Amino acid sequence: MTFIRHLATIAVWVILVTIGGIAVGSALGVLSLHHIETSSMEPGIPQSSLALALPTPADRLAVGDVVVIDDERRGTFAHRVHTIEPDGALRLKGDANDATDPETYRPAGAPRIVGHVPLVGAPVEFVLTPPIRYVAMLVFFVGLLIYARPARRRPRETEPEQVGAPADA
Repeated sequence: MTFIRHLATIAVWVILVTIGGIAVGSALGVLSLHHIETSSMEPGIPQSSLALALPTPADRLAVGDVVVIDDERRGTFAHRVHTIEPDGALRLKGDANDATDPETYRPAGAPRIVGHVPLVGAPVEFVLTPPIRYVAMLVFFVGLLIYARPARRRPRETEPEQVGAPADA
């Protein structure tokens, strides 16, 4: 039982440190989280995945990188860099799409996706909406306080006197 408890404690701390690192990195602008809402990047990135992206200057982007574009007409979407035009414009294509996007993009930089977790995009997006975010933060910190509280020590039981043993004077 003790081994399982230690293993669970380690797992909880790994999860908390990971979540904390992502939250701090996101707050500092070092990384960003993106909900992949459509299936245009399947099978590489399934629909409703949560993607982790690093800000990348346009001159550091390469063919094959998956980038997040914020377009006025199409909204925010993730597609793979298919080609880079001589003038530096990006031609993008979703992995599930037959053709490249008709327009090119010339961002100064774009978040480049470096990893993803399937199926958690929508729940995380929901939790990150402002009213829910504050409730989630409260629950997280209260749970952390409850989990991290010192364990109560049971008073030691006194050993029973042995029958027939001589009494100390």
